Amino acid sequence: MHYEAISKTEKKKLEKLREIIHDHKLPRKTLDSNLLISTFNIRKFGNKPRESYAINALAEICSNFDIIAIQELRSNLDDLDRLMKVLGNHWKAIFNDPAGEAMNPGNDERLGYLYDSRKLTFTGMAAELMVTDDFLKTAGIPDDHMSVPWRVPYMVSFKTSTFDFVLLTVHIQWNSKGGITARSKEIEMITNWIGNRVNKAKIYDPDIFVLGDFNIPSIRSKTFKALEEHGLVVHKKLRKIKTNLKQNAHYDQIAYYEQNTDCEVSKAGVINFYDAFFKDDMPDSAYKALTFQLSDHLPLWAEFKINEVELDKYVYQ
Repeated sequence: MHYEAISKTEKKKLEKLREIIHDHKLPRKTLDSNLLISTFNIRKFGNKPRESYAINALAEICSNFDIIAIQELRSNLDDLDRLMKVLGNHWKAIFNDPAGEAMNPGNDERLGYLYDSRKLTFTGMAAELMVTDDFLKTAGIPDDHMSVPWRVPYMVSFKTSTFDFVLLTVHIQWNSKGGITARSKEIEMITNWIGNRVNKAKIYDPDIFVLGDFNIPSIRSKTFKALEEHGLVVHKKLRKIKTNLKQNAHYDQIAYYEQNTDCEVSKAGVINFYDAFFKDDMPDSAYKALTFQLSDHLPLWAEFKINEVELDKYVYQ
């Protein structure tokens, strides 16, 4: 990688991060036998320029995976450009337009993917999930039981040498007024939409993973029930992993359709970078400021062992 220049003190922190990643024993990336998928909410990424050590740290983390779904990517892409330069030319990015203005529900956020082009190829399908007539009553009147996403979910199709698949990433609303009920409605709208497409063979590829920041506080919450209500499954190796920096919530998830997706979860976890950069006795203001350099979320990952032996017929080279 092509690191940005940092101080000796910052280099020691980066070395500590490498030790944490090494001790975590992440699976090795292979050409065609496994797929390492991650989802990472990088707090307000692009809102203000990050320090060089933070860009280097984010690159160090992302480089361990084949593809990373990113949430909270802002309209300003300068820091993304810096991250991509550190990662190297074989890393590519694909993202959608910002949703809404800053401080409004969309909060100027994009959704996107970073992927290692030595392993993965974009197949040609990228789309935003829009509310359609499926979620309207007669005469185009909105259904009161459905919730319009604050950030438009973004799905993109990729392939390895023998496995093609779709990722759909989300950032579900954090709504103190509507609370869990509002979040659950938004999750249910998305999972119902995708469940209908999968069951009716209307989706580009049935090998679909739904991942991102669902703002799920607990697997006992009705937000988690909404995620699995229409056929998606969170594997048992992912169910109990807490993904926020404070390690007390299950905000981020990776779900998929077991009956359609010819692969299986081998390993899963989070990269907990806390000990490399944070201190238990640091003031709240310093802690908060540091989350805007790194994040208040941890990157959730899963290794999928691929059983599929050939690509679907609609994959374009």
